[in-house]
Amino acid sequence: MTEDIPEPAPVNHWDIRDKRPSDEILDQIAATFHRGGVVILPTDTIYGLHARAGDNEGVDRVRQLKKRDAARPMVVLAADVDQCIAAGAIIESSLRATLENIWPAPLTAIVPASSSLVVNRDQATIAVRVPDIPWLVELMKRTGPLASSSLNESGQPPICSLDELPSGLRNGVDGIVEAGPLNGKPSTLVDFTPDEPRLVRAGAFPFAQKLWKRPRKTL
Repeated sequence: MTEDIPEPAPVNHWDIRDKRPSDEILDQIAATFHRGGVVILPTDTIYGLHARAGDNEGVDRVRQLKKRDAARPMVVLAADVDQCIAAGAIIESSLRATLENIWPAPLTAIVPASSSLVVNRDQATIAVRVPDIPWLVELMKRTGPLASSSLNESGQPPICSLDELPSGLRNGVDGIVEAGPLNGKPSTLVDFTPDEPRLVRAGAFPFAQKLWKRPRKTL
């Protein structure tokens, strides 16, 4: 007698092309996250795999889907600076004022981390961003900060259109939010831990070094 193999749970799909998701849809997506789900979301740069930042199992599932080393850190998306701090970011008052003038924007800030977190195991820093998508910010007010990683298996280029999505990723998540093709330009990555911020990766946000000097003697 063969044992019946249960069918996999259907993947929720929300098509928001050319429209803002309704509050009902945002509630549905949030409920998926609160159940420990992993959801493909568009960001202000590219599509990504997401789980709640404090959900160890969800974050580990993201790594498994990407076939990613567990020691590699992930970006945390947040609704505001307070959520970044709640996720473990240490943001001093002068930097807070700077970031609040920039965000929401496709600029990811590397800052010190207050503790060893599942999103950045054994790392002294954390990468955080408030994305420039109003409905995504509204979603995170329902979910809390989200761990985010580009939608691709490690070593492969990021996926900018869900038409390119491999079946392994499509069937391995609990929800997909479809917003059409994205431009594929990554966020600008800036390390704010030195005395003067350091541009790590040029991206979608213009960065001028001379505008960002923060000599410690002025703090």
